[in-house]
Amino acid sequence: MDRKAGQTPGKDVYADLRCTLEESVLGGKVKVSYPRRVICPTCDGKGRLPQTFIDCDKCENNCGLVTRECVATVTVPPGVASGATLRLKGEGDQGSPADGDLYVKVAAETVSKGGIIRRQGADLYTDVVVRYPKRGEDTSVRVRTVEGDWGTLKVSADAKIGSALRIGGRGAPTAPGETTRGDHFFVITKIAFDEDVVKASGADEGSEDGAN
Repeated sequence: MDRKAGQTPGKDVYADLRCTLEESVLGGKVKVSYPRRVICPTCDGKGRLPQTFIDCDKCENNCGLVTRECVATVTVPPGVASGATLRLKGEGDQGSPADGDLYVKVAAETVSKGGIIRRQGADLYTDVVVRYPKRGEDTSVRVRTVEGDWGTLKVSADAKIGSALRIGGRGAPTAPGETTRGDHFFVITKIAFDEDVVKASGADEGSEDGAN
């Protein structure tokens, strides 16, 4: 049968796409490889050799199609989450009068490269260590956002382990393409005091002098 005369639309194709935390939060271009059935170049999609009644032995079951490994560039919208499906129109199997679509299911990492940032919904979390010069005094800590920007946050003298510093609106979009974003929390996991280090160092030196 002449496949073109049959006017067979192309079928939809499905693929999986893995993206980084940064790509899922900020968006980006990600390539995905997938098998796609395209028009057989030998018989031009007719299933028979040109100007003959001989079946084409290059395409699959004389259907006028051959399978090729293809690569598509997927535009990942900011705020996309695992389980979301993105549609690429016309990137599925070729056909007539129209090609099928490619549906890509997203699997987004919830931890950034290096394990610095974690994502929970629209909020981001980073563990930080706070160092105080002296007890009873405020201090500050340098932090990095998902965009790669560095900043300094003030830490009060009475901060506790487990408490969090917050930068509002620097998390992930609340929904794909939305401008409203969650927050970035910097969770204090350890507190150290420089004066304790100095005292300990002095005690060690005194012990050595006494031993001599």
